[in-house]
Amino acid sequence: MGKVVLVYSLNEIVDIKVKSFNSGKHITDPRFTLILESGESVLLIGSYNSGGYSSGFEEKQEIVKTIKSFLVSN
Repeated sequence: MGKVVLVYSLNEIVDIKVKSFNSGKHITDPRFTLILESGESVLLIGSYNSGGYSSGFEEKQEIVKTIKSFLVSN
């Protein structure tokens, strides 16, 4: 199985969010989702924390704040 790599310009990214998803193990994993100017949502695979919702969600919210600041400044 090959990997698929999608490339987006920074200009296409209008927002980033942390969303919680059920991992199938009854653990909710927070994952990053990019929101593109087209309205498309792009889930970043591998951006989860196997420790569950309580460990990692707040950290990822801080990362989102930093990324949003970067996007606004460019």
